[in-house]
Amino acid sequence: MAPSYYATPHLTPANGGKYRGNMIAVTINGGISIEPLSWLVQQNQTAATQLHCYEIIWLKAGSGTMIADLADWNLSDYTVHILRPGQFRKIMIDDYCEGFCIHVTREFLEQHEMHGMEQFLRANPAISITGELLAETEEILLKLRREYMTHATVRQPILKRFFELFLLYLAEQPVAESVTTTVSSEQVLAEKFLQAVRAEFRVRKMVADYAAILWVTPGHLNRTVKHVTGFPASYHIQQQIILEAKRKARYSEMSMKEIAYDLGFEDASHFSKFFRNNSGVNFTDFRRQVLKDQLICQEAMV
Repeated sequence: MAPSYYATPHLTPANGGKYRGNMIAVTINGGISIEPLSWLVQQNQTAATQLHCYEIIWLKAGSGTMIADLADWNLSDYTVHILRPGQFRKIMIDDYCEGFCIHVTREFLEQHEMHGMEQFLRANPAISITGELLAETEEILLKLRREYMTHATVRQPILKRFFELFLLYLAEQPVAESVTTTVSSEQVLAEKFLQAVRAEFRVRKMVADYAAILWVTPGHLNRTVKHVTGFPASYHIQQQIILEAKRKARYSEMSMKEIAYDLGFEDASHFSKFFRNNSGVNFTDFRRQVLKDQLICQEAMV
């Protein structure tokens, strides 16, 4: 079956809350796809979209702006932007832009044991590419695109190899080296924990919950995560909840009570206290500032 995309522009959350922008579901047969940037331009690129896979924007020529969660980015020539699953992104780019848009699923990375590659994707949201690196990565992406367009599932190992080469060039590592061989058991455990947090934070809010599904003790998990990331496991759980709350405050019309319930809080006042203690700002004040910023942006575009 040929790789394909489908868009569901009116998809809403399970609890019925309505998003200010569109939720575009991306289906990728085989786990990886590559399209010209014109594909993005042809979509409703002004809408806020929540990604369900990694999205890599390789921009050779053109300009624009992009909002990734709560951060604003200027898009310009010779840059690569990497977005993660779960992020909301809103992009406005020139019609004449030149480059590629790559989508790759976590399942593809796990299937091919590309744990180190996923760490690289998560750690590098924006990369500048030089003229020489631009030519080298463009050659690889053209080959990746050609293999992708054959629509043959037997080409997966080749797609994996070209994608791996592309990331190795971005990381400025020798092609002969394998990033996966440098990953320690501690790094693997920490990454599994972070993946579990991103998937389960609504129902699992204690370190012990994650230790149980990873078959380690809470103390061992906490020590490992802190050693690898610099922060205890509980910090990552709290920050994932805060990030999702901010996403919904910015991109949805859900009330604070609805957001609290969606994030697994039975008591809105408990959620309000949690938000204030872990973000340093009152939820109502945060949403008010978001709406104010959006109004300023709209007025500036008139």
